[in-house]
Amino acid sequence: MTGWRDVGAYVRRAIMAQRSPRATVPQVNIQAYGELARTAANLNQLTRHLNEGDALDGATAARRGAELERLGGEVRVLRLGLLGIRGEEESST
Repeated sequence: MTGWRDVGAYVRRAIMAQRSPRATVPQVNIQAYGELARTAANLNQLTRHLNEGDALDGATAARRGAELERLGGEVRVLRLGLLGIRGEEESST
């Protein structure tokens, strides 16, 4: 029976040594990943400023509020794009 164990060990090593095929990532997912990374970086910057306790005058608060609204819009467009919804189609969701 020792021979079969040796064969089994050999087969396991051979299988484990093979490189598994990589999944093909659709181009749209790669693009969405990049867009999401930029949006996340902007959101992190805004959050950092807020957590540092920066004093906000009216104009600064308005700018940051507008930036958050813009980022929210980018996230919405990105999410809809992942569903294949673009332009006029998104008004129905």
